[in-house]
Amino acid sequence: GPSYGICDPSNGAPNDCNVRGLDCSGMVRYAYYLAVGADVIGGTSASQFASSRAVARYYRSAGTAPLLPGDLVFYGGSASSIHHVAMYLGQGYMVESPNSGSYVGA
Repeated sequence: GPSYGICDPSNGAPNDCNVRGLDCSGMVRYAYYLAVGADVIGGTSASQFASSRAVARYYRSAGTAPLLPGDLVFYGGSASSIHHVAMYLGQGYMVESPNSGSYVGA
């Protein structure tokens, strides 16, 4: 559930340790918890990307055709630079926790 973030000026989040809510990885973790009743994908967006629970990986060049509702969409130029995650809803829509002070939206 909601927690305090990490203050990280280098990542554009100098005050997040004083903000209670869900960051991007916390939002998808909480959504999966609500869906399956267990904490199945913890950690940061980078560690979620590296999770052994992944059943397939698709890249930007494949477009949205292979995605199914509930799939996670990761942002970064390579596996080592993953810095954001969102959840695909279907029909070209996703939901994300975009940045501190913003609201979750599709």
